[in-house]
Amino acid sequence: MVEYKSNRASLFVVSILQDPLGQGEYYGWPSRCGNLAGTAELLQERLPEERFIETIPSEFYARILSNLALTPRALYRQATQDLLLQQALQHLDPNREGLSITLAVCTPPRAGQKVRSLHEVAGLATPPWPYHLTDKFLFLGDESLIGYAVVHAHSITIDDREGMTFFPAHWTEHERSAAVFPILRQARIAGGLIVSSVQEAFFTLPRMAILEAYAHLAACMFEAEDCFAAEDIELNIMPAYTLQRPYFAGFTRRFLRKYAEKSAEDGHPASFAQMRQLVWQDLEEVLLQVSAQAQVERTQPISEKEGK
Repeated sequence: MVEYKSNRASLFVVSILQDPLGQGEYYGWPSRCGNLAGTAELLQERLPEERFIETIPSEFYARILSNLALTPRALYRQATQDLLLQQALQHLDPNREGLSITLAVCTPPRAGQKVRSLHEVAGLATPPWPYHLTDKFLFLGDESLIGYAVVHAHSITIDDREGMTFFPAHWTEHERSAAVFPILRQARIAGGLIVSSVQEAFFTLPRMAILEAYAHLAACMFEAEDCFAAEDIELNIMPAYTLQRPYFAGFTRRFLRKYAEKSAEDGHPASFAQMRQLVWQDLEEVLLQVSAQAQVERTQPISEKEGK
């Protein structure tokens, strides 16, 4: 059992980058990849805290295994992450009182480099947040709570936003407590789950245990090449969301351009997954330069700034 810390702190925004092409294919796949009605019915009744369902329903494990066996590889990761986020959200917040869950993954490094950032790829929430967290997505690094959890391979829970903390964290609107969970596959790191609640002290030990189980289950969606040894991860500081946002505006356009260029070069359709990875790597490089420039400006003497 992980030893959970209850230090008070804050957490950054949860967000999502929708898959620009793969998602449309997934939503047309047979119902075994998407409908959670069977397991959701188990969680509809409003339960007092002492009756909280402390295990993941066995029906859901069966559904994940069915997904693994029957879903084509091109659709598998998207289908599995959607199933898992839907189920975890319904399990932890059946009364829709305010919870958000986001999946962040390691940004694959270029040859000879280490993992320098994480990026958010999917997220669901209950009010006051929108159900699909599509308005924002983010690169995260050493400045973030999930970055700290990934580097140390350790889950962290935060009771309330008012206290002092030694953890790196950034509060956003509505958040009162938060928790992060690294996702490991055979002791190698794939990414993590970021969970925020509108309630203080939401993350009790039973809820932490359930979320840790979902993080373990999330490892099923990753291939070996998506996971990295601890010594191959060296997170950099990524810029604030306000500085990142303008660079995401043309993501889909850049993806389609790279896809067309690569397909023409090879003489056959390129791999969507490979093209998305290249665009993520290009965007990461740009944002690291933005972050470096912002740090220079923060440390520059006022007299030098005024002299410009």
